[in-house]
Amino acid sequence: MVGFLWELPFCPGKQFLNHGGFAGRRFGGWQLSGIMTPSTGRPYNVSRNTGVNNGATSWPDRIAKGRLAHPDPYYWFNDKDFVAPPVNTFRLDAFNLFNTPGFGFPNANIGSPTVGRITSTNSDSRDLQFALKVEF
Repeated sequence: MVGFLWELPFCPGKQFLNHGGFAGRRFGGWQLSGIMTPSTGRPYNVSRNTGVNNGATSWPDRIAKGRLAHPDPYYWFNDKDFVAPPVNTFRLDAFNLFNTPGFGFPNANIGSPTVGRITSTNSDSRDLQFALKVEF
């Protein structure tokens, strides 16, 4: 988190409107402040719209980083870095393996009994799944 406070340069003794007249008295002594909280954004998962194992849900294999040099809202990641997994492969998928919570936003409703509290998450808890296909 980064905070700043800047005293505006108006009024007697300052760079602008320093003559002490009406404008200097009216606009002098004001400050500009702000707080910035940079964040990397919320997590998301890449998925396939069709499965490769008899229509069952499947997730693509990542063969590269998936990053673009200059992402924008129209094209956010490199979809060429994800491929369909081979048909009938066994796999173990782990989602949120270390069970790290992705906290939701705090309640910002002033007057609410839970104001300032975070009471939700925006991600699932640990989820493991194993796929196995047996043919005989």
